[in-house]
Amino acid sequence: MIKKYILLFFVLCSLGLSAQTYNMSNVPVNTCTGTFLDSGGTGNYANAQTFTKTFCPTTPGSIIRFVFTQFNLENNADFLYVYDGNSTTAPLLGTYTGTDLPLTTQPTATNTSGCLTFVFTSDTANNASGWSANISCVTPCQTIIASLASSTPAPATDNIIKICVGQSITFNGAATFSNSGAGATYTWSFDDGSTAVGQSVAHTFATAGVYRVNLVVRDASECINSNFINQVVQVADPPSVSIYSDSDQQCINTPMDLQAIITQQTYDYNCTPPVSGTTFLPDGNGVSYQTSVAVDCFDSTTTLTNVNQIQSICLNMEHSFLGDLRIEIISPSGQIAELKSFPGGGGTYLGDAVDDGSTIAGVGFDYCFATTGTTTLVAGPTTTATDGGLTIQAGTYLPSGGFASLLGSPLNGIWTIRVTDEQSIDNGYIFSWGINFAPSLTPTSLSFTPTITSVVWTPDPTITGTSGSTATIESPTSGTVCYSVLVTNNFGCASTASKCIDFLDAPAINLTPDDLESCTNTFNLNDEIPEILGALNPADYDLFFFASLADAEAGAPQISSNFVATSTVTTIYVRVEDFTLSCPAITSFDCVVIDCSPPTPTASFTANTICSGSTGTL
Repeated sequence: MIKKYILLFFVLCSLGLSAQTYNMSNVPVNTCTGTFLDSGGTGNYANAQTFTKTFCPTTPGSIIRFVFTQFNLENNADFLYVYDGNSTTAPLLGTYTGTDLPLTTQPTATNTSGCLTFVFTSDTANNASGWSANISCVTPCQTIIASLASSTPAPATDNIIKICVGQSITFNGAATFSNSGAGATYTWSFDDGSTAVGQSVAHTFATAGVYRVNLVVRDASECINSNFINQVVQVADPPSVSIYSDSDQQCINTPMDLQAIITQQTYDYNCTPPVSGTTFLPDGNGVSYQTSVAVDCFDSTTTLTNVNQIQSICLNMEHSFLGDLRIEIISPSGQIAELKSFPGGGGTYLGDAVDDGSTIAGVGFDYCFATTGTTTLVAGPTTTATDGGLTIQAGTYLPSGGFASLLGSPLNGIWTIRVTDEQSIDNGYIFSWGINFAPSLTPTSLSFTPTITSVVWTPDPTITGTSGSTATIESPTSGTVCYSVLVTNNFGCASTASKCIDFLDAPAINLTPDDLESCTNTFNLNDEIPEILGALNPADYDLFFFASLADAEAGAPQISSNFVATSTVTTIYVRVEDFTLSCPAITSFDCVVIDCSPPTPTASFTANTICSGSTGTL
């Protein structure tokens, strides 16, 4: 109550001040100055009150404004509702309870009356010190058009900003004002749940995808821009890269291909309109309550051309008397469709309601309205609530008035659920609601798959050539060589991959073994093994014999170690492999058929010859 006494003191004692005080009542007021107080004036407001008071400006062409300096109501029991017009049929600007200070409140640009209507309700127990607000009149909202002046990086030729995950973007905002932009503030929303304030801001997107960035420009009179800038930002992950080879080992002096395996994800744009928060539906008698969502993810020219393009309008809510309610959907252009008509429904609940007159929230059920429904909400099947009452089952229902009255409405803009409580006593809650449009309306042009712009292998002397994502390698010496590749996509996102190859030498065999010789054309090729292996342990190696070098290099077909020659000299090729899968060594020797028959004797003397030193008779 201190704020009431302070206010009264200044009213009585300040020189030259004669501003009038207006207490909450059912009496309308025309003014451009003064102070607006709750019904208690200098004391607490009373219990069990319901007042409706409309304020209109006295200055022609102006609108009325309230700047709240104090606010204190019994939380979630007593409420102040503000309507954007000269009656409660106007859109609901806000619902306030507890110490949730409304701050500056004034008509919107679409409110041609310049008036505001306040509804105050208090329950039957407990009260508080209420509120105090300064009244003034201001010029109606000017026209404000927001725009993106520039960004770093700049949009591509298709006007889309393309960046990598974790890369910062600087957004520079601008606006045109029909009057003046002095004192304007700039608030950015990035479509990822975060916001920033300032004409120039920087933002980093942590997750790849498609985002629509928007800007709200608010002038000194709290007027905002009437357009969405809808700057599209596509955020890509780096490409996924790995290196494939047939083996992690390769023989020296033998070529091998390394293949960079590259994959890029496709990012689909999903237009998911937001979901509203909780809205209390207190008891009323012809009083309307509104809750809105802003849809901004479609092309600006997209309109509703078929009733089936609204897939569903879903509310999670509870109320203890269905027969009280009229439920409507209002499009951005002001077109209205009735979801639940009045009268109808009687004392049937919605959700698991608490029917004891208190403001305790029950449990909401999901009620959807769609052309695919088979019955209206009033005619829906029932189930038993916790307190034994009957409640409409969760499900999908036909809108009582259809959706035809919404045809031609723009998809982007403010969509509003309006609930009118046509009879007294009962209350309820809308815990959340949202509207779902046909996926075919989503602009598919915003979905994207990055393309690869470069594949660069780190230079190495063992890389003998590259072609696209393939590198050919060959080493003259044994050892381990590691290779790296850098892959970049058209967003500038880059990834690297590495792979190491072990180059293996052949066994150290005798490359010039002696030939095999035989007096026949039959050879045991195994006899050459000691000559070929030399000091190597025969138990660690396999030797295979081939008829040609090509067969030896290929490893097939082999020939038997029991070899029968068909010519005097036959070259045999040998492939030597060890048991550790090292590279084979290849050598050759000849199988030579030699003549092993005894020599023919020749005469060394004649009968008439007399050897020197001999005697005898001829």
